[in-house]
Amino acid sequence: MLVADALSRAPLADEDRASHRDVHTHVREVEASWPVRDTTLEKLKQATKEDVELNCAMSYTLNGWPAYKENVQLAARNLYDIRSELSVQDGLLLRGKRIVVPLEMRKEVLQKIHHGHMGIAKCRERAAQSVWYPQIGKDIKERVANCRQCLEERASHPKEPLLPTPLPNRPFEKVALDLFELKGRSFVVVIDYYSCYPDIGYLPNQKASTLVTKLKIIFARHGIPETVVSDSQTNLTSHEFQRFAQDWGFQHITSSPHFPSGNGAAECRVKLSKRLLRQEDYALALLMHRATPIPGLGASPAELAMGRKMKTTLPTLPTVLQPRTVNTHLLREKDRVYK
Repeated sequence: MLVADALSRAPLADEDRASHRDVHTHVREVEASWPVRDTTLEKLKQATKEDVELNCAMSYTLNGWPAYKENVQLAARNLYDIRSELSVQDGLLLRGKRIVVPLEMRKEVLQKIHHGHMGIAKCRERAAQSVWYPQIGKDIKERVANCRQCLEERASHPKEPLLPTPLPNRPFEKVALDLFELKGRSFVVVIDYYSCYPDIGYLPNQKASTLVTKLKIIFARHGIPETVVSDSQTNLTSHEFQRFAQDWGFQHITSSPHFPSGNGAAECRVKLSKRLLRQEDYALALLMHRATPIPGLGASPAELAMGRKMKTTLPTLPTVLQPRTVNTHLLREKDRVYK
């Protein structure tokens, strides 16, 4: 906030020094409120201090790199070719907006990247949002290739042909839903056609009233869709569900009972939901999935649905977490090419 009277006269030397102190104090307070002030980043800073390679690279970045690679100390030669992309901020070495991970913490960060047991492409997209180190792509590939759970999942669920669907005009304009069971428990999955953002709800029983109550909670969170696509299960064709659709003002479309793949968006998400629910920390796996960019689109379901990246267990700079508007024209072109 600026006071007009303060700008109407030139400050004295003492006042100028006091003004600078006030500015620095304000900056420190703002930095202290940054969401990245978490334990993971503090560990990263400490590990960076003790990492010979990163310390050497930080020194060169601040004071100038030698003109020739041969004159660079061996510890920092791996980073010479990307020297123009490096910067130092608050005790961390950055490549663009990605944190360069010290050797001591690469195994831990790699584990966080693979949390949720996504494939190679999605893990690389996730890493590209916040972290980097030499050979990270190779490490991700080896991690996924040697993961027993991923191998079992791929063997039991081979890839199927993609059924392209038109992209709606906005998030949660059109959603697909499906019911499924896992380990004797019932769930409903709702998937947004625009953002691929999934929401999963537990159903303690098979009553239509229970399903309607759960969907009301989900729609209250995201807004009422224009169109809901589902199969023809009894709960979804009941009088109570039809009255819900009428009262809340959305169109309910059912796929043919002889062609359930007509609701392919929900069918695909049922498989994903079951895989997430089987994991030890289901909520964290779901968070990671929502925050992972969709290959080919360059944006995550959270970005497309809410206009912002979600903070996860991966260390991320505060500037990366700021809300931003998605270019819908570019998104449609990417979606068309990808599909």
